[in-house]
Amino acid sequence: MTDRPTRSRDRHWESPETEGIATAEQLAVFIEDDRLQRLFAYWRGKRNGRPMPARSDIDPTEIPWALPQIFLVDYTPESGFRYRLAGTELSSIYGPAT
Repeated sequence: MTDRPTRSRDRHWESPETEGIATAEQLAVFIEDDRLQRLFAYWRGKRNGRPMPARSDIDPTEIPWALPQIFLVDYTPESGFRYRLAGTELSSIYGPAT
């Protein structure tokens, strides 16, 4: 349980600027898990005003507390998906990433 104040989930996400696409700030309202809130804050901080951070912006050594629960995946149209990191908790649930 968290001491964070309860947030309203009754948000209207439609706006002319986003055309129905939620912002990261709007999505944060729905995150209840403290670990995920912390990881999302890290991700948001790495965006630097962009829709999402570049792979080079994410430094696994800055988030050692989150590594067991995350995947880092690269994608290129030529080679498809490449798993760069598969957290131990996720691997124990789903098996090793290939």
